[in-house]
Amino acid sequence: MDINKVWVSGLAVTQPVLTKLQSRTQFASFVLQVQERFQDKNGRACIRTNNFRIEGLGRAAELVMDRVREGLRYVVDGYLRYDDRDGHEDIRIRAFTITRDDSADDALFSDGLRQALDVLKKSRDLSAATQSLEDLLQVR
Repeated sequence: MDINKVWVSGLAVTQPVLTKLQSRTQFASFVLQVQERFQDKNGRACIRTNNFRIEGLGRAAELVMDRVREGLRYVVDGYLRYDDRDGHEDIRIRAFTITRDDSADDALFSDGLRQALDVLKKSRDLSAATQSLEDLLQVR
C-alpha cells in the first residue's frame, strides 16, 4: 500500500494567489517557510530554511484565500506533488486543510521582536545594536 501524506507547520512568506484552471476549477498557492533545526558535525546549532509551495484546488483554494495571510503561521495537512518540467524538479504540497498555528512560537517571536526593538532604541549606533543582539542570541 502506498501512502502520500505530509503535515507541515511554518510561516506564510507570500500572499496567496488565486487563479482558475482551464476547467474553471479554482487554484490558489502561496509559499510556506519551514525551518529545519539541527546540529552540525561540530555540535553547533544550525537552522536551514526550506520554502514549500502550498497549493489548494477547489474548496481547498477557497480555504487558502479565506485564511492565509503573509506573515502568519499555519499548519498544512496534505500530500506531495512532484513534476519534472524541462529538467527542473518541482516538489509542491497539495493541501487538504490549512489551519492557523497559534503555537507558542508566535509568543516567542513577538517577545523576541520586542526585545530587539528595545535593544535598537537603547543603542548608540548600528554596530552597538548588532553586538547587543548577537550577545542576546549567545545567551539562548
